Amino acid sequence: MKFCRHPYYPARYAALDADRVRVEADGGEWGEFDRNARWIGGPLRHADPIYCRWVTSEIKAEAATARSGGG
Repeated sequence: MKFCRHPYYPARYAALDADRVRVEADGGEWGEFDRNARWIGGPLRHADPIYCRWVTSEIKAEAATARSGGG
């Protein structure tokens, strides 16, 4: 799992799959969210929706490329 640090908030984001994101705050709390930042589970209940979509976009692009036979 590859984490990306949020540029403005003390948290790291990682895409679990094309529609799920794990967010880990620097304080140790974590949460899982869909790609639109709707809470799925964990003690952390808020995430940046734009950043959630950004970290899952790479997986969605890879899946689209694989389906089209490119890459």
